[in-house]
Amino acid sequence: MNNSEVQVAFSCPYDCGFHSTKNDDDDNDARCTKFWHNVFNPSVTDQPFGRAKCPNCGSYIQQCHYCNKSTIDEYCTTQKRSSKSRMKIHYEKVHEPTINKRPKYEPETPDCMDVDFSTNNEQYDDDNNEGYDDNNEEDCYYSSDDEEEENEIQLSEHEKLIQQTANALLEAQETIQLEGVINMEGLENDISHLNERTDSEEEEDDSTVSGDSNGQCNYDNGRSIHNFDRFEIFNEGYETKYIKGDKSKPPRINQNQAYFYSEHTHGKNGGWRRNVGLSNVGDRERIDKIANIDEAEAMFYMLKLLYTLPESKRNEYCTAQEKIDKVKQPQNLSTDTEFPTDKNVMNRKIFKGKNSIVANMPHPQVKLQHGHATVGLIETIRHSLGHGAKFNFAYNGATKKRNKEGLNGTIAMEKLIKDVVSRHQDNKETDEINRTKIGYLLPWSDSFLRCFTKQKENSVWILTVTVCPPEDDMSSSLYTYVLAMGRSDLDHAPIIKHFMEEVLIAMNGFECYDGSNDKFQRVAFGMIAWNADRPERQSITGQRKEGLNGLVNGWATAPDQTKFPSCPKCYIRLMEATEDNPVSPCEDGRCCNFVFFDGASKDGNPSDDNKIHYNNKTSDAYPSTYVDLASCPNKEHLITKVPPCRAIGLKYLCPIKLTRDLATTLLKVAYTGVVLGQWTSANFKEYLKTCNISGVLVDSLYEHAETDKEKPRYNPDSVEQDIWELFECFGFLFPNLPMHGLCHGMIPDVLDILMRILNKKKKGENFNKYANMILSEISKLRLSYCKVKNVPKAAWVAENSLAFMRLMSYLFGSYLSQHPLGSSPKDKEVTMHIMCMLNAFQRLVSLLMIKKSVSKVTIDNSMRLFMASAHYLNKVYGVLSDKKHKVPNGERFLVKVETSVLVSIAKKLGVYNANWNEHTKKSTIINKIRTPRNGELLTFLTESEFLTESDQKKCKDFVKDEIIKEIYLKMCRDGEECDRSGLDAAEEQSPTNYFYCWYKGNWLSFLATIADQVETLGPLPLIW
Repeated sequence: MNNSEVQVAFSCPYDCGFHSTKNDDDDNDARCTKFWHNVFNPSVTDQPFGRAKCPNCGSYIQQCHYCNKSTIDEYCTTQKRSSKSRMKIHYEKVHEPTINKRPKYEPETPDCMDVDFSTNNEQYDDDNNEGYDDNNEEDCYYSSDDEEEENEIQLSEHEKLIQQTANALLEAQETIQLEGVINMEGLENDISHLNERTDSEEEEDDSTVSGDSNGQCNYDNGRSIHNFDRFEIFNEGYETKYIKGDKSKPPRINQNQAYFYSEHTHGKNGGWRRNVGLSNVGDRERIDKIANIDEAEAMFYMLKLLYTLPESKRNEYCTAQEKIDKVKQPQNLSTDTEFPTDKNVMNRKIFKGKNSIVANMPHPQVKLQHGHATVGLIETIRHSLGHGAKFNFAYNGATKKRNKEGLNGTIAMEKLIKDVVSRHQDNKETDEINRTKIGYLLPWSDSFLRCFTKQKENSVWILTVTVCPPEDDMSSSLYTYVLAMGRSDLDHAPIIKHFMEEVLIAMNGFECYDGSNDKFQRVAFGMIAWNADRPERQSITGQRKEGLNGLVNGWATAPDQTKFPSCPKCYIRLMEATEDNPVSPCEDGRCCNFVFFDGASKDGNPSDDNKIHYNNKTSDAYPSTYVDLASCPNKEHLITKVPPCRAIGLKYLCPIKLTRDLATTLLKVAYTGVVLGQWTSANFKEYLKTCNISGVLVDSLYEHAETDKEKPRYNPDSVEQDIWELFECFGFLFPNLPMHGLCHGMIPDVLDILMRILNKKKKGENFNKYANMILSEISKLRLSYCKVKNVPKAAWVAENSLAFMRLMSYLFGSYLSQHPLGSSPKDKEVTMHIMCMLNAFQRLVSLLMIKKSVSKVTIDNSMRLFMASAHYLNKVYGVLSDKKHKVPNGERFLVKVETSVLVSIAKKLGVYNANWNEHTKKSTIINKIRTPRNGELLTFLTESEFLTESDQKKCKDFVKDEIIKEIYLKMCRDGEECDRSGLDAAEEQSPTNYFYCWYKGNWLSFLATIADQVETLGPLPLIW
């Protein structure tokens, strides 16, 4: 039936008095003509009804094309149906049996519309923006009957939690995309110049557009115009969906593809205008409906406001908008874009409907993997570039230009570029690399608490990635994207592996659309580092989080507290060291001088030069046998070569720097020892513990080895770790971070040491008052580089710790100059060592946090000088740590000395037995010596003037054997009659069972790697 022949009358259901008849010449004024034109919208040829606004009262209605039936355009709560759904039912029951349905509309790729940005008006018919599509059976905000039936399916609690996680990640992605529209497209800054290109962008090499085999390229005023198929890159990985699930009908349009195609054809604001337009017509299968630019701008600012409001405030806004429309009603002002005046319209058009603006904003596809909600890395980068992100690429293959700003100028980036180029050459894609831009990725992962009081149930793990941001926008959220989200108690290894594999794919390069210059280009990205705090980093790399062997990141070592620190002579040399005069190893061979010797290197075999570094004594559980090779029939795949640095039967171990090849070999050795040898669980765990392998990983590998032993089966390759195979995890790919290592680690540790000393002298509270007077005045200045908070430390963030570090030397120095610790020589010596440590620490942090390049030698010397100053403060003052260690029985003084020495001590203590002879057991004499209580033993020390008051208090913390040793040393110094053969044994053991204050993971990790890390990854602020 021809619409022009239909005689239909309309009476406003709101009883405003307006009445009009289709094709009635007497009533055919301008207002009625536009009304009936909108009802019979010629651009929507498959709907039996139309949507229009009453010319008199401005209310929206649905009007049937074949009769006088009309309904108010709102949701009917009694029928639980929208007005569109009710009109469909009316048509199907009344008119469809007698009328042939009109042919289905199939969207075509329209020619590029002419846009005149000088007047901000597009040359198109404003009246063609109304109507609905018959493909969508329901108003998109409301579920159809089938959808409602599906929604009634009861989900398990686990499925609900996963779904909530996916929704949270999707919301985070939508927030980022909307922020990208607000900040990148420039709508709020200059809506009239969105399609302008900079001169530098026009000078880009045209090779980024060449090789377009996916779609034809037309030219409009010298600008290349690609067809819709060219944007198929935004449809990769998506399942093809059909209208109503009918494969005989055309497939649904991918909204990401349609959005960026509109960006290309209609300028930088084309995607936004298309989303507004499709919400007007209620059909997201259309790609030719572009909203008026003024109305799109108004909708943008309104959405920007509504997006920040809670649900209740949004409803209040709609009420206010409705009142404004009523005030404007007598002026008969109308727009093609419907601005919401109630909750249902707002949700349908803007937030929740499937044809709404927000729902059709482009965003990566959310997938559920191993209980985590994830999005694709490459897809996320494509979307960001499509929105016009200005990535700071390190290398441009088209122009051969090398950018060396920030991280782009580091040795790590240079290696990354060579790796990407090498992968292209291996894949025989030499021509492709000549038009590829190369950038870096900086992933970051950690766990967070949604609710502090329910930590186990509410801790959430998040993985993000920062994509080579411009130097001026390093802290901007526009270049950091959420990739995965899940509960903290889940296994994150499969997710980390998945994204590492996707990084390798990204290194091979991929096509993308660059919205900033409206061109297609080829890009490649590689991972320059993975940022994580200490527990997260150790978990990912499979290292131990706690224990002596897991203190140092990337190393397997348990430094000896007596031999590892600098001797007094080396300490003085460190003070005098310069860049041109680096400190060499200890000249006397008495100490390690705070140097980690790599026993896995080519010079790692024990010798007279390095024997001082072999100081980590093994326990009884360390394996003493391996595999009987003669009894093994198959020797081809047998792991016969054990690394010398962790050879079987060693009594003392040296530090080793881990690599993935070395760590994998050590796992295979332990696996072989269980499957083919006689290793017990204790042997297996002790061996891998000395190799700094995670306890969780060790337990799982032992179960695996026991299973293979029972079968029997021998497959050493089965213990290889996937993440180790993908990347070298023990180098600087997982660096020591300044935020966690310095600001949440070493700076609070130093503050705790100093406050412990002041509190012992009952000066801590007085210092806090003194410091807070100064800190309060500084905080009033609102300095961006010195955000201080008052002491004592509470709820400090990294910036607060760093700000206090800037003032630490001044605060403590000025306080101690006015309020000395005491008048004794000991107090003055402690004060001197405090100043030495503070000045050394101030110098170290300044060198690490400066943005300029600092030599490796200077950083290394500064780090060792700080460690040595802290060590000698600890030695002079006494106990500065709460962490104790148990002295092994075999290492105790009384067990190590001869019987004659024990007899001398027994006589001194008055426990000597005249019946002892050469046949008396050594253990009998030791037990007798240990009979007196600690208080009684201390009387032998306090009677002498050898110990000061501070030393006497320190002795109260000693274990009994250490007190007895001090008594023996005093006897030797006083010249008493005794056997002096035990002096060497007495001087070897540390005088306390407390750890030194420097014996911490962050301190030792920085000592071992920070100089090399800064040389490779650049200054620490670059990875802040």
